[in-house]
Amino acid sequence: RDNRRLHKNSHTSEKKAQRIKGANSLFDLGDERVSKYDKEELLRILKDN
Repeated sequence: RDNRRLHKNSHTSEKKAQRIKGANSLFDLGDERVSKYDKEELLRILKDN
C-alpha cells in the first residue's frame, strides 16, 4: 500500500514540474495566451496546485 502512495505522489510531482516547464517555455516564446498574465503569479499558482 505504501508503494502505491509513493508512486502516486511521485507521479503528481512530475506532472506539476511539467506544467511549470511548459509555462516557462510559453513565456520564453512570447505566446499570446500567457503574455497577459503575470509570470511570477502564474508560476506560483501552478506550483501550489
